[in-house]
Amino acid sequence: MRIAPALLLLLLPVWVKADVAAPRPLDLSELQLPPGFEISIYARDLRTPRMIAVSPNDILFVSDIGGGRIWAIPEAGRAVVFASGLDRPHGLAFRGNDLYAAEMSRIIVFRNATEDVILP
Repeated sequence: MRIAPALLLLLLPVWVKADVAAPRPLDLSELQLPPGFEISIYARDLRTPRMIAVSPNDILFVSDIGGGRIWAIPEAGRAVVFASGLDRPHGLAFRGNDLYAAEMSRIIVFRNATEDVILP
């Protein structure tokens, strides 16, 4: 039995990501904001930021799913690695000073996370 080439093409997997835009520089001027609102870049070079959580002492924590890290951002433009070597961290939440982070196969807790942030 011979399979027609057109049918064979239909049976082959197609790996097209039509919903992914080509990377290009971010141009904040392209965004339209309501009157009275402003926008700026708070942190750069975080690779693949996923989720954020704000600590009780106002430090922003960001999970970097592609880099296996959690970043601590104590103020605009200053990011320090809080934890690394994680398995695609994504969800973050605080309970008191403890930071809970979801990895692909577990949830870990960093006790007194806000005290462990070493500022450059």
